[in-house]
Amino acid sequence: MKMKKTILLFLILSLSYGVVFAAMGQHTLRHLGNPRTSFCRPPSNKPEDVRKMLQSKLTDIRIILEKRGWHGKIEDLAAAIPSAEITETSIAPGTTIPFMAVRHRGKPDYIDNVVWKGPKPFPAYQMTFTSNGYDITLFVPKPCGNFWIEEKPSEKPSQPVQNVPAVSVSTSDVCVTQTPTLQISVENATPGSHVQINVDGQNAMTVDATNGSMEKQLPPYQQPGTHNIEVTLDGAKAPATTTLNVKPCPPTCALTVTPTTGIYVRAPFAVDATGSAVASGVTVGLKSVTVEILKDGKKVDGFDLTAPNLKREDVAINRAGQYTIRAVATDAAGQSSSNACEAQVEVKAPFFMAAGFVGKERMIRDEFPNGRCAALIGGKFGITPQLSDNVDLELSAGGKINLRDSDNSAFFVDAAIQRVFNKGFIGGGVSAWDLNLSDTRTIALLAQFGIDLSKDHRVQFVVEGRAPFDKFDDLDNNYQFWGGIRFRWAK
Repeated sequence: MKMKKTILLFLILSLSYGVVFAAMGQHTLRHLGNPRTSFCRPPSNKPEDVRKMLQSKLTDIRIILEKRGWHGKIEDLAAAIPSAEITETSIAPGTTIPFMAVRHRGKPDYIDNVVWKGPKPFPAYQMTFTSNGYDITLFVPKPCGNFWIEEKPSEKPSQPVQNVPAVSVSTSDVCVTQTPTLQISVENATPGSHVQINVDGQNAMTVDATNGSMEKQLPPYQQPGTHNIEVTLDGAKAPATTTLNVKPCPPTCALTVTPTTGIYVRAPFAVDATGSAVASGVTVGLKSVTVEILKDGKKVDGFDLTAPNLKREDVAINRAGQYTIRAVATDAAGQSSSNACEAQVEVKAPFFMAAGFVGKERMIRDEFPNGRCAALIGGKFGITPQLSDNVDLELSAGGKINLRDSDNSAFFVDAAIQRVFNKGFIGGGVSAWDLNLSDTRTIALLAQFGIDLSKDHRVQFVVEGRAPFDKFDDLDNNYQFWGGIRFRWAK
């Protein structure tokens, strides 16, 4: 009977502490804050409360930890209390706690293997410090201060392997024709060892190994591409590798056209590509600049400028219109420019003309049956439309003043085809002469030639001669010729 009372009393006391002792030493905890078992009262409501509690209860904490067993030192805990970060956490139902501090009859004690079975998580504070090679986290439940700790070994940084030969290599992208440079670093080389440089699997060079940094140059490449670099050091565990990228570095094309306005057909203008240049790093020069002349997107002419003479001043276009002059520069490595390099030009054709002349004529008239010579001055106006690249048409009308017999002054009309050359023209056609004089009115053969006085072919010295078709058998007494200046301008 006495034994039954003792067992009943033990169960009642266990429930009053909030702990149920399960099989195999596991303790189930359903609530916290029992004043008989709480390690510290009142509850901790902020981190500073925890610091004060730990400092004031340090002796009891030491008793519990030494009794239970741990890897740390109480001095490390004491040093961490003033400055270690204290954060809030919560312990979920079902969590197993390695042990929990309690008070038994007022004295510090602990219980092992506690499982929280309360209806909801309970709040706690946590603080981590390091001691004796362990990271130790101290947990303090807010309601009761019944602390516990969890330990794990601190992670140790790996120790570098000492005195093992090692090599590394790096390089930068280079342009075609540019000399590649390898930056090689050697550590812990043994006396008499060597560094071997392989490019695409072939031995490029072998040099004596010296600790520190060195630079080695490879032959330049003439074509773009990638190359595998491998550097080996005697005694090193592994070779060093990198990739050399030989990139295309095309030249830059630059183009100017002068003059920029007022360009006439067949008149020379300048195309200048001297501003073209090879890319930085390319060690060869420019080879040439190819120039195309396009109209409506179709090539109508073109030429090459060969270095070093990249300017041409005698470019001419034979037909009026809007043109695009486009250029591409090529360097001695065969790389061609890809930047936009073009100019727009408007080419005009002279259309209107005016001319003034001085000359003479000899004509047979009613009052002069044997012919009579007379000095002439005259002028004419007309148009000179372009028929083809090298052929113009002249349609003009004018008048002459007979300086000897003013009554014999008259009007005339000309029509001629003119073959154009670089410095002038030759023309031929018909002339309706002396339209208002009945005794000498005639249709005459017209012959012309002109010499350019300006580069744009708009100012010319012109000579004209006329011979009546019906007087070919007496040309000694029936002819006219004069010379003068002809001016032409565009619409």
